[in-house]
Amino acid sequence: RGSASCRRSMVWYRLKELQKQHRFDLVIFAGGSLFMNYFAGMINLIIRRFALSRTKVIFHACGMSTLDEDAIYLLRQVLASRKVVSISLRDSYDRFVELFPTKAKVMKTYDTALNCSRLYVGSQEKTCTLGIGLIDRCYDQQLSLIRYFLGRDIRWKAFTNGSPYDWEYAAKLLADAGIPEEQLETYLEKRPETVQELIDTATGFEKIVAFRMHCQIVAASFGVPSFGFAWDKKIAEFYNKLGFSQGYTEGTGNFDAMWKILQQYEPEIHDRVLKQGEDSRICLIEAIAQASGEKYKD
Repeated sequence: RGSASCRRSMVWYRLKELQKQHRFDLVIFAGGSLFMNYFAGMINLIIRRFALSRTKVIFHACGMSTLDEDAIYLLRQVLASRKVVSISLRDSYDRFVELFPTKAKVMKTYDTALNCSRLYVGSQEKTCTLGIGLIDRCYDQQLSLIRYFLGRDIRWKAFTNGSPYDWEYAAKLLADAGIPEEQLETYLEKRPETVQELIDTATGFEKIVAFRMHCQIVAASFGVPSFGFAWDKKIAEFYNKLGFSQGYTEGTGNFDAMWKILQQYEPEIHDRVLKQGEDSRICLIEAIAQASGEKYKD
């Protein structure tokens, strides 16, 4: 992984070499919680690397997370640049506008990954009734959740989005819940290492409850009923945009009520998901057209 300064040096050098070989007209930051402490320095570096070229920059379907004063300062420096021609937010729009004055057009949109069912094929069979998506935090909530389903006549299995840290944490949670090591494979899916493996995992369940937002997005794209634990505001905003505000909790939650809510997941929710994915796709196409000075073409 290396230090932050080491990673920045490597990226700066790689971009410099690429610019020697190619001319870039456009840089697209293609979504995710990019406006956060972890990425602020790298975003600043990438945009500064292209500052003296004719390259334009688009941020599409981005979200926000924890930002300290240093990160806000770094992002303000580059987001005010004339290089940045378009910014669309999947969440935290009001907070972004308040923090970052910019010359760019700033819009609301939806997460790009809502389109994954257009590009990938989901699992052809349901291997389990319920998938429990775990994360490397929220220990008490997750332990209570596992113990609840251990005491129910429901066929379930835990899974992660693919992070090694999540998977190791999940294994510890299951052990703490009383599951013997030799039974771990019975209760925990193999760690996904590709996008297709994550999609196969999430769509192999009839329903999911999860902490990581992107497995909830994958499930929504394929019409798999999902329930979220809103340890971050972006999860609450995701479900509110779907018109399924009862589909998440900000606390430990009433697990009996949660299970009933999952039975109420209606086809209309999936229809809204598909429309939002299409809106996100068109938003990006229009931003690219604007940056190139052309009219919108699908």
